[in-house]
Amino acid sequence: MISRRALLGAAASSLALAGCSSGPKIDPNRPASAGGNLKFGSWQWLEPGRGEAMWKAAQAYQKANPSGVLAQSTTPFLSYADKLNTEIGGKQGPDLFVVQDVNFYPLADAGILAPLTSVVSGHTGNPFNHTVESGVVNGAQYGITWERLNWNFFWNKNILKTAGVTPPENVTELITASEQIRQATGLDGFGVRHQMTEFDSWFMDFDVWTYGFGGAWSDGSQPTIDSAENIAGVEAFGDVYRSGAMPIGDDASTMRTKFREGRLGMMIDVSSTVAGILRASDVMKSEDIGFADRIPLPKPSAHQEIILAVNGYGKNKNLAVDFVGWIGSDTGQQALRDAMGPSTLATDVPFSAEYDQANPWAKSFIDLASESRSPLIRGYEAQTKSIMREVMTQVERYLVDGGSAAKALSTAQTQVTQLLG
Repeated sequence: MISRRALLGAAASSLALAGCSSGPKIDPNRPASAGGNLKFGSWQWLEPGRGEAMWKAAQAYQKANPSGVLAQSTTPFLSYADKLNTEIGGKQGPDLFVVQDVNFYPLADAGILAPLTSVVSGHTGNPFNHTVESGVVNGAQYGITWERLNWNFFWNKNILKTAGVTPPENVTELITASEQIRQATGLDGFGVRHQMTEFDSWFMDFDVWTYGFGGAWSDGSQPTIDSAENIAGVEAFGDVYRSGAMPIGDDASTMRTKFREGRLGMMIDVSSTVAGILRASDVMKSEDIGFADRIPLPKPSAHQEIILAVNGYGKNKNLAVDFVGWIGSDTGQQALRDAMGPSTLATDVPFSAEYDQANPWAKSFIDLASESRSPLIRGYEAQTKSIMREVMTQVERYLVDGGSAAKALSTAQTQVTQLLG
């Protein structure tokens, strides 16, 4: 029943977008220099500390264009994408917004975002890096990178030292290390998302495990849900899940709170999580963070990308496009770097020497961007979330009910094939 609802939901969403696919009405006459108001949509404005810093960075635009006035449009993360789709489907919504790549792609594919070709062709200063390709859909530039968040493996040095644990380098060692931490300290050893109640984030987290064994969800023309590599990744996660290494039932917020309070030994999470933990913690300091060069799995890991885009139905599109161009400038990128810390940005703007020295773990997250992979399913980018809902439903059943990972993914393969028709 869940898969059918997902199918119908995806179909309804596609129809809603298709109904708006006559294309944006570009306002060719009002220049950006005429100024005006820009409503800027993001769930990130609600992030304690980091949200304020990002907003301050965005507002620096007014130094370049004093007549352009920014105003926040914010919605909590869990309902952000649905609300944005509804608003834009009704030819409303913020003038510009940030959105995860899995939600950006269907909007761009439906042709309801303003093209940003002029932002790229007119760019000067430090060049855009390889992440700029994430904003290209159907051969046109519809977005630029706001930030790319890479997953990595990190730990509390003090807990591992107390437990006499050497940082693990593979799944077997991760399970053993977690057991040692629990026995020596009574604390939880390892934390990572693991339940459908957090589907919108978990399905991207989970790519860490299948990508980590060389897996992919398609070959570009056919779904490959039940490939040997994906099965290996699901089995590895199942081994950790059932070992007692991780607190079952804790959501991401709970795990992050435990780590922040010095009550969790190891985590796999994105760079902004580490920065947020350190910003809010009275216990953890930057020098307490241990980190790996990569997640302890055989192959490169995953990332999620947050993309900045302009609403094709916005009332002041030229001004919004001008803002995007400014964000990509050296001035805009430096402002974002100071606000975001260890995120990969649209250009390779470096950390300050002081930040780099104070946060030695940060560069490891940046470096992973060169080999990390997108959660978008190749050849089925616009259907990524619908496909992954089928997959993760079967993965959760495998984790909770037991059985065979191969059978779970075989069932998902059948359901995804039916979904795609």
